[in-house]
This record gives sequence, C-alpha cells and structure tokens, in this order.
Amino acid sequence: MAARTCLGALGTDTGGSIRLPSSVNGIVGIRPTIGRVSNHNVVPLAWTMDTVSPMARTVEDCVLMFEIIAGHDPLDDHSALAPVPDYRGELGRGLRGLRVGLIRDYSLSHVQPAVGDTIRAALKTLESLGVEIEEVAMSSIQGNISAQLTIESCEPSTYHQEWLRTRATDYGDDVRTLLELGEMYLATHYLQAQRYRSVLRKEFVDGFKRVDVFVTPTLPFTATPCGATKVVIENNREEDMLSAIMQFTGVPSLAGLPALSVPVGFDAAGLPVGMQVIGRPFDEATLFRLGHAYQHATDWHTRAPSL
Repeated sequence: MAARTCLGALGTDTGGSIRLPSSVNGIVGIRPTIGRVSNHNVVPLAWTMDTVSPMARTVEDCVLMFEIIAGHDPLDDHSALAPVPDYRGELGRGLRGLRVGLIRDYSLSHVQPAVGDTIRAALKTLESLGVEIEEVAMSSIQGNISAQLTIESCEPSTYHQEWLRTRATDYGDDVRTLLELGEMYLATHYLQAQRYRSVLRKEFVDGFKRVDVFVTPTLPFTATPCGATKVVIENNREEDMLSAIMQFTGVPSLAGLPALSVPVGFDAAGLPVGMQVIGRPFDEATLFRLGHAYQHATDWHTRAPSL
C-alpha cells in the first residue's frame, strides 16, 4: 500500500496490526467494531479482540472495500446482526457540530514532541471544519497495556497449545517464547484482565454521552529501525518497544470499539504520523466521515514517506 502498488489490502487487527502499519507508512486503516466483519476461517491470535478490515491510501477507498465485507455472516457465530449503513452516503455530511474528545492526561501525554505537535495541528484543522473539542477524564485508562499483554498472551497460547507440544520447532524462537509465556499466567490474571475490559468499555460508553469520537495518536512515536526492541519517547529514556506500541491502539481493542488511523503529517525526518479516531460501537460511519473531511482539507494522504 505505501509503495502505491495496489488500491487496498486486507489485514487483521487484534491490538493494532492494521492501525500500526497504517500509521508508520502514511496510509489509512480501520479497525471495526467486534462482530462488524466476519472472522470466518481467520486463524485466531486473541479471538476476543481479532478483527478483519481494509487498509487504503484514502478514507474513501477504505470505505469502498469495507462496504463489501461488512455485515452478518452466518458462518461466524460472533458476527453481529447490526444493519450496515450507507457509508459512502454519509461521507459528505461535513463535521459542523461534531464533538471530539481528548482523554485527559492521556491523549496527548507521553508522546514524542513531533507526534504531539502534529496531532495538535490536525485538531486545529478539525476545529476549522466546525468540530468542537472537549477533554474527558477516564480514571481507568492507564491499566490498558497490562490487560492487553495478558489477553494477547493467554488466548494465543490456548489456540496453539497442542502444536507447542507436538511441533514446537516449527515456530520461530521469538513467537514460541511468547506463546510459552502465555501458559505461565494464572486464570485469575486472565479473568482480571477481562473484568478490566468491562470497566474500560463502560468509561467509554459514559464518555460518548458527551462526545461523538475520541482522538489519540495512533502511535506515540514514529517509525524505528527494523529489529529495534527499544524506543525513546521523551526525556532521552529508552523504553520497551512492545509496551510503547500498545499505548494507544490497545484501548479500542480492549473495549471492542471501532478505530480509524489517518495520516496527519510527518516528523522532521520525513516519517509519517497517524491520528487514531475511536468511535461508538458500530459507528464506523462517523469515523469515515471525519477522516474523509480531514483528507479533503489537507493533502498528507497524497504524500509519500521519505525513503
């Protein structure tokens, strides 16, 4: 997609595997509400968070693909019966009066300076299009990384349990180590993580009484060299890459909410920055509408990263 060799591509997103590559490559990617798109015949990673959806250069192209795959599938027991709206018909409605929420002490906290500056500039553009911005407090938001690490260890280990015992050498060392680690968690760890998900989702449901969408960066940093295991976000301090990656994309994954990553600019090295927009359950239409209006007002999606 980033090389401009195809119109769009499908991906699977559990904790961010559509949104993260979309962010670092300067393209659009959508994580749908759990159950909005069928997971039939998809090998699971963490089946309570796995989703399938498209990536494309523009929001409109993403919508063209999404309309084809969205909807109930009787072959998937977890596929939702919710009706599929006219996504393309909603794109041109404009943004006046739309309420955008920033999570207090979170949405713009602990990010590289270039990422924070770029997201703030994108928010100013949205305000010029008629959007109203409001801060919303979420007292439980900081627990998301621990919960995601627990679930994304336990559920994959469950699926791969038999093969880990009979075909262990078929796995790469890094993947096998993570899968084996998942068997070390206690049942209480997994259940507490699932309880946390209910708390987080309720906080978002309450937040959506005040705003229509929430905005965060997709990633708190821009692309790192291949193979890097550490990243510097602020104060010249190295941090674990895995936890830093999950900072923002893990939130809608845990809460079962839709989230769109849209390119909103570049850092000084020419590396893309993505903005994540999180919506109400089954309200992908509003995410598409906001992203489409933003792309009509800017040209970031037409620019390629420096290579």
